[in-house]
Amino acid sequence: MRKSLQWGMIVAAFCLQAMSVTIFGQTPECGTIVTPEQMLFEQKWQLEKGKMRVPQSVDEYAIPLAIHIVRRNDGTGGLTLAQLQAAMDSSNAYAAQTNVSLYQYGDVDYIDDDNFFYFTNSGAQYDNIRGVNKVDEAVNVYFVPEADTSGFQYCGLSSFSSSGVQGIIINNQCVDPVYSNSTLFHEVGHYFDLYHTHETAFGTECPSGSNCSIAGDLMCDTEADPDLNGHVSAAPDCVYDQYASTPGECDATVYDPPVRNIMSYSRKLCRTDMSAEQNTKFRSVLVNVRTELAYGMNGFAWQPAQILNMPVQQGFSKDTTIRLTYIEDGEVTILSAVSTTGNFQISASLPATINKTDTLPLVLTFDATTLTGPCDLGSYPDTIVITTSKSGVSPIRIVASANVTLGIPSYTQKQIGLACLPLNVAVTPGIGNTSPNSLVLVGKGILYDGSLLIAMQSGSDTIAYMDVYSRNDFTALKDYTVGTDALGRITQRTNFVTRDGRFSGEVTYTYGRNSYLTDSCSYFIIDYLIENPCDTALTFVSGVFCDFDVEYDSRADRAWAAVSDSMVVATDPTGSRVGAMVMLSSCNSDQRFRTIDNVDVIWPTGGLPAATAYKLMTESISGPSLEGTDVSTLLSFGKTTLKTDEEVRFRFALVGSYNGPGWLPQILANLRTVGATADSCGFVCGDANADVNVDISDVVYLIAYIFSGGTSPNPLAAGDANCDDTVDISDVVYLIAYIFSGGTAPCAGC
Repeated sequence: MRKSLQWGMIVAAFCLQAMSVTIFGQTPECGTIVTPEQMLFEQKWQLEKGKMRVPQSVDEYAIPLAIHIVRRNDGTGGLTLAQLQAAMDSSNAYAAQTNVSLYQYGDVDYIDDDNFFYFTNSGAQYDNIRGVNKVDEAVNVYFVPEADTSGFQYCGLSSFSSSGVQGIIINNQCVDPVYSNSTLFHEVGHYFDLYHTHETAFGTECPSGSNCSIAGDLMCDTEADPDLNGHVSAAPDCVYDQYASTPGECDATVYDPPVRNIMSYSRKLCRTDMSAEQNTKFRSVLVNVRTELAYGMNGFAWQPAQILNMPVQQGFSKDTTIRLTYIEDGEVTILSAVSTTGNFQISASLPATINKTDTLPLVLTFDATTLTGPCDLGSYPDTIVITTSKSGVSPIRIVASANVTLGIPSYTQKQIGLACLPLNVAVTPGIGNTSPNSLVLVGKGILYDGSLLIAMQSGSDTIAYMDVYSRNDFTALKDYTVGTDALGRITQRTNFVTRDGRFSGEVTYTYGRNSYLTDSCSYFIIDYLIENPCDTALTFVSGVFCDFDVEYDSRADRAWAAVSDSMVVATDPTGSRVGAMVMLSSCNSDQRFRTIDNVDVIWPTGGLPAATAYKLMTESISGPSLEGTDVSTLLSFGKTTLKTDEEVRFRFALVGSYNGPGWLPQILANLRTVGATADSCGFVCGDANADVNVDISDVVYLIAYIFSGGTSPNPLAAGDANCDDTVDISDVVYLIAYIFSGGTAPCAGC
């Protein structure tokens, strides 16, 4: 009785003041205010919450957000999709505390209207915009331009359950993850009837907490808050400056406010936490008041609201459960549950009769035991249609999809002994990476790391598959096989595929040495064969990164591009230890080298962004030498288009010595002499009979083809030794000069 009297006095006092409170009287942080209607709603909630359904802590809920982005009449301006995704990602990080996730419901609705773009600046406009293209079964969120453009003076504004106009407005300026990544979920909290921790509409909360259940935000596990706007230091410290004195009607306890609470006015990057009581109320409002979001329709609610891209490894099956609950009085019979595409199998005891608050589990199984090919990877959409005995209502439709992914092979390691240096080969889901996920030459301070990178653009998005910086976007399909090539050199080979199955291929490592160098390994060749195994053409850029650490203090490296020799060279300060990356694919004019500073590019926080990788591979060659930096090199193979089942081959070599850089021309010539040079189509130029060697047998082969109708070189371009786009007697003369007179190597001038 006493508490009811206090609530009545609070509501009456608020109504006397309501006319003097306008939305512009609030701080620019948030335009959401507690109205008399919400105070009456809260009073009713407090009286009846003991009778309401209590959500179980294990129950997961997915809340649909209908996204509306305001732009100019001509479709320009407005929030970008990248900004939207950042806001959603941040909000879901906070929502995880409530066992809730937010998801975009349907496509983005673009409101191309100058009236809202420039004039969302009054209470009437706030209501008007939230009526545009409203989606009844979702939380409608409207993103408007910053205050200088639209006149919208707040970071955000939300409705409560009692509000006549529903929806959330967010200032585009306040979704920057670097500056203010908590605004969207702060307003979602209001949407589910959470109040500011400094709220005073219900009375001022004492720092001691003596009146916490009837004042402030009505939560006793969020400390009293004097309003933290402008009184908290920057993240990560987030220290309150103790500016406020204790209210006169309270005891002497000083404020110790919740500087990290999501519903405070603390710095936005400090706001990360929700209290247990806030979590309970958020979920209770969801399942008792905003039941249409639980997710529910026609008297039913189900969790999760939808199943999106459930990961299933190739060769396995996986189950998930949808819990269907009847939330109206009486009983109903669930008649059937059917998969529209057949991708999911459904297990349930149907028909089944359930009463109010009863829950029926539907077990969905996705079987990927037979989906073992590279083109079987990817998304498998479905819709589960549930029919009931309830008359006059549509069937329940629940969206479901599975994403078939590669399995992850176990880590293996091999040791190979060479005549010159020990070679450690570590095979992980990444093919070539930083130690220990890399192919590494170890000895006297030299480390080489050749790592494949593929990038492509799809619409406005950039996609990159990186076998560098611990990204591990490539999966080895088997252990490396070890053997020797026709020249007796040690070879290793494995197949790989990107995790989404878009690209597959084979990588071969070949290890060799020059006989005139006695104290170092001379080179190893890395040969990538890239295939498009699926049913659409792909246009992409590709390349490799090489990390040169030629001195124990790697930041003392020095690098320069020796373009005429198709290589980039790195040395230590004394010039005694040297490493180089050599281009052996010879017929792609788009190929280019760039030297990269590891500190700024190779090791950024979070890895190399996809857009940066694409830009690096499409920019021009680097400028002057880099002194005193930790140097890496990018070799870009340029742009390639592959049709279904087409393939392209790229070849390069990593070389090293402890005898200085003078040996570089010799080793390059040696690589070409032993048949290492291959063009981007995967053949050795001048190797007419395809035996890997370029020697007199190729001369005989060409003479037979040209004059006697013998078998043509395969491919024909392999016989084009002088690279003039024809195969004729001039190629025979060219090869004879090369083999017997020290002439120019085949295709060396291409």
